[in-house]
Amino acid sequence: MNRSDRAKQFMPFDALKGLREELKKREERRLLVQRKEVSEEDGERICSNILKAEKGECVKVKFFNKGRYVFEEGILTEKNLAYKFVGINGKRIFFDDINDFCLSE
Repeated sequence: MNRSDRAKQFMPFDALKGLREELKKREERRLLVQRKEVSEEDGERICSNILKAEKGECVKVKFFNKGRYVFEEGILTEKNLAYKFVGINGKRIFFDDINDFCLSE
């Protein structure tokens, strides 16, 4: 028996095809969370921080995206008050999705 045939004997065998993928999908669905309502005081603080922030400043944002809360830190590239979004690292984050917004030091 040559070496490559011998090596095939010890290769991992997945008896249940697709089981790992299905388990991963179920775990991801289980980790999804509901969107939390922002209190009036927090909403005012977030709004004032957004208004204070200037393009080119480093900011930190916690926002809701596809069932999860995501933290993003980067340079504020755009701020559109008419359409209610900010741009950070090439991502548009809408005001309704923002849970926390602050200027980085």
